[in-house]
Formats: sequence, C-alpha cells, structure tokens
Amino acid sequence: MERAKNKFPFKLAFLTLLAINIIVLIIAFVFVMRFTGPIDEDHLSQSAPVDSEAAFTIETSKSKLNGLIAREIEKQDAGVPYVVELGDELIEFRSEFSILGQRVPLEMHFEPQVRENGDVLLLADHISVGILQLPQDRAMQLIKEYADLPEWVDIYPADRLAHIKVTEIDVDPKIDFRAKAINLPEDEITFEMIVNN
Repeated sequence: MERAKNKFPFKLAFLTLLAINIIVLIIAFVFVMRFTGPIDEDHLSQSAPVDSEAAFTIETSKSKLNGLIAREIEKQDAGVPYVVELGDELIEFRSEFSILGQRVPLEMHFEPQVRENGDVLLLADHISVGILQLPQDRAMQLIKEYADLPEWVDIYPADRLAHIKVTEIDVDPKIDFRAKAINLPEDEITFEMIVNN
C-alpha cells in the first residue's frame, strides 16, 4: 500500500509538468500567429538589380604564374619538352629538337601584349637555335610543327606571334578568364575571373 501511495505524487507531478509545457507551447503558438503577419511574396526576392555574371580580379606575380605554367606543362604528354617562363622583361620559351640525330636547343623571347578581349599576344623579340640565329618565322614554324601546345595556343609564324586565347581556357563551364594587364618589369600581372550564372 505504501508503494502505491509513493507513486501517486510522482505521477501527479509528471502530469502537471506535462500540462504546463503544453499550455506554454499553445500560448507561444498563439502569440506567434497573432503578432506576426503573413510573409510578403517579395520578402525573399532580390531588391537590387542582379547581373548575370560576377567578376573577380586576380593579381599574381611572375614566380607564382611560372609555377602554375610549369604544373600545367607537366600535365601535358608533350612529345617535345618545353619550358615557358616569365622573365624580367620578356616571356621565354625554351625547347629542343633533333637535327640529324643531334639535340639542338631552341630559345625564344616574346613581348606580351594584352588584347581588349582579354587574350594575350606574344610578339617574337629574339630567337636562337643553338648558336645560329634562325629567321623568326622559321623558328616559330618549328614550334608549331613539333611542340605539343595546348589547344588555346595558336602560333602564327608569318606574323611572328603566338596567340594565347586566355578567354578559351576551359577550367569550368561557368568560369571564364581574361587577362587585364601584364607588366613584367614591375611584376604586376592581373587577370579577371568571370563566374557566369
């Protein structure tokens, strides 16, 4: 009998606490419903005009860009090895090819120019093949024929230039790049990354 009497106060206390919690929840629900109005349909819409793309400026240095270029070249399965480096004033291209079983070094220096559309033109400044000075157009023809360059690089031997189509570099379908400025003597290199919606 004493056991039954002892359980009753705990049951009563539990039921009282449960009833208080339910009453508090009902009061809170009524309060929220009464004092908050309906949500306006424009509540979650953009109030400012929305552009279809977002542009971000990327500033880098010659050493960082040289590291990126070297990693990208390593990924390629190039038949003819080559190196591209941004120097103090010019961009250097170094490679080698075989003439009559002899390995002959090829070195070219280019002056970079940024085009309005964000691509980069490399104008041939100095070209040497071993100890010889080949005509620039002939040396560039050798590069075009033997170097396995990325599809976004075009070589125009007659014009003595290389066209780096920065705008066609495919990193992600929603991301585009544009060159903004390349100033090698001042080590100022700026690109723009455009994220399209």
